Amino acid sequence: MNAQTSLQIELSPEANNPPKKYCVREYRAQYVKERGINSKIIITNNRDVHAFLQQCAPMFDPVESVAVIALNTGNRIIGYEIIKGAVNQSAIYPANVFRFLLSVCANAFILAHNHPGGSLVPSGSDWKLTKRLKDIGAGLDVHLLDHLIITDDTIKSMRDMTKWDG
Repeated sequence: MNAQTSLQIELSPEANNPPKKYCVREYRAQYVKERGINSKIIITNNRDVHAFLQQCAPMFDPVESVAVIALNTGNRIIGYEIIKGAVNQSAIYPANVFRFLLSVCANAFILAHNHPGGSLVPSGSDWKLTKRLKDIGAGLDVHLLDHLIITDDTIKSMRDMTKWDG
């Protein structure tokens, strides 16, 4: 819902100049919780994430898809978002990821994406995105727990790789 708000700002310190008035628009985004997310799903390992994605958010498309799974303090799933990409890449914007995570009051999150070609080796872009989201999340106290690569029947944790730094 858009509302117009008047805002008065005095730009001149001189007493005889009246304050100038500006009108700015106020915007509000609202998320609606959909039925079907069972907040009793607790993530204890990568197989739990894989099972959840197979049931609720199939990612085995011919295009790369990225799932952002929001967790509460008890590692219960409180929401997820799927971002569809192209044949071999997805455009992920940290602002959009954290807008979603903050809107559902997430304490932590897991990133998962498929490699339609079947490779379980993370690309340089995968590592760059992981580091960026980890760093931003640490500053917001919304921690990235893992970044998973998924193929039809296999799941690979980037956290388990030596390149993951903490």
